[in-house]
Amino acid sequence: MKKLYKVVSYLLLMIMIVSYASAQTTTVSGVVKDEAGLPIAGVNVIVKGTANGTSTDADGRFSLVAPNQSTILLFSFIGYQNQEVTVGQRTSLDIAMVPDVQSLNEVVVVGYGTQERQNVTGAVATIKADAIKDLPLTSIDQKLAGQVAGVQVSQVTGTPGGGIVVRVRGSGSIGAGDDPLYVIDGFPVTNNYSRSANPLSTLNPDDIESITVLKDASSTAIYGSRGSNGVILITTKKAKAGAAVVEWSAYVGSEAIPDQRSIKMMNAQEFAEFRVQHREDLAAFQNVPFNPATVPAEYQDPASLGKGTNWFDELTQTAMIQNYNLTISKGAENMRTLISAGYFDQEGTVRNTGFKRYSMRANIEATPHKAVTVGFNLNPSYVDRKLATTEGHFNDALLTQSMLRFVSPMEPILPASFRRMHLLTPTP
Repeated sequence: MKKLYKVVSYLLLMIMIVSYASAQTTTVSGVVKDEAGLPIAGVNVIVKGTANGTSTDADGRFSLVAPNQSTILLFSFIGYQNQEVTVGQRTSLDIAMVPDVQSLNEVVVVGYGTQERQNVTGAVATIKADAIKDLPLTSIDQKLAGQVAGVQVSQVTGTPGGGIVVRVRGSGSIGAGDDPLYVIDGFPVTNNYSRSANPLSTLNPDDIESITVLKDASSTAIYGSRGSNGVILITTKKAKAGAAVVEWSAYVGSEAIPDQRSIKMMNAQEFAEFRVQHREDLAAFQNVPFNPATVPAEYQDPASLGKGTNWFDELTQTAMIQNYNLTISKGAENMRTLISAGYFDQEGTVRNTGFKRYSMRANIEATPHKAVTVGFNLNPSYVDRKLATTEGHFNDALLTQSMLRFVSPMEPILPASFRRMHLLTPTP
C-alpha cells in the first residue's frame, strides 16, 4: 500500500511540474509586413536578452516559444527600424515594420553630384570624418588603411611625409600607372608615387568632412581614363547654418623603432674575436698549423677594442609627433563662413629628418538667391621637409651603413648570428 501511495504521489508531482512549465511557456506565431502591407521574408525575430530566435519565411510568418508572458520579442531587418513587442497573453502577433528614413536618405557623393544611398547602384564606399579624425597620421591617404573593402594602402617608405601606395581593387595597368584619381572639392589632383614627397600631405586631414571611394566603371565614367584605377573624392568641411562653432583639437606623441625590429650586431671586440676564430677554422680546414700572424693587425688584440660605437643607435632617436588645429565656423541662411588653421610636426626616427606643415583654410559660401550659390575656397599651406637617404643598400643608405660599418677593406661588421659560422674560403 505504501508503495502504491509513493507511485501515485510521484505521478501527481510530475503532472504538476509539466502543467506549471506549460503555463509558463507560450508558442507565439504571427506575420511581419512592410509599410504597404506586404509580407517581409528574412526578418530576424529574437527573444530579447537571449540567443533564441527565428526568421520569417517567404510569407512573412514566424513561430517561436516565449519563456513567459513578460518576454520581449525583438524584430529587426535592414532598412527598417528595430521593434520591441511584449508578448503578454497573446499567442498571435501581426507586426508592421517602419522604414528607417535616416539610413535610407543618407547622401553619397558619386562624382557627378550626390545621390541618396538607396538609389546608388555602383560600388561606392563612404568614410565619415568621425571614423578617422583621431588617427595620428600625416596625410589623408594613410587614413584610408583598413577603412574600405577593396582598397589596399601600403606605406613603403619610412620618410616623414613620404608617398603612400594606394590600390583600388588591385593593379589595373602594366605601364600606365595604378594610382587612383583624387578629387578634392571637385578639383582633380595627380598623385604619382614618390618616395620623398606626397602631394596629399600638404592638405590638413582635420579639414576633411568625408571621403568617398568610387570603385567601378559606372561611378567613374565621368572622369574617363583618369578614373580607370578608381576615384577617391575628398570633401572638405563647410560651415552650416546656426550658431558660431569653435573647435580645437591637439595631440602629442612619440615614435620609436622597436627593439625586436633592430638587427643585433656584434660589437668591436666580438667581431675581432670572430676574425681570429675564422683564421683558426681556416687553418684547421687546410690542415696546417694556425699562425697568429695571419690575423689582420687590428684584430690581434680583441680585448683592447672594447664595445666600439653602435652607429645604428647614434643615427636613430625617439621622435616626437604633434598636431594642433583650430576651426571657427559661422553660418546663416544666406552666408556661411569657415576658417581653420593647423600646425603639424613629425620628427623622423632617423636624426635630422622630419616633416612640418603649416596650413590654413578659408571657406565662404553665399546664397544671394535660392537658385544662386557663390563660393570661395582658399587653402594655402607651407611644408618643410628634412630628407636623408635612409633606405636602400650599401653606399647610398644611412641605415645600412650604420650596421655594415667597414673596419677594414671588404670586412663589414656582421650580425651576431654569424659569430660561430665557419668560413671555409679565404677572405681578401
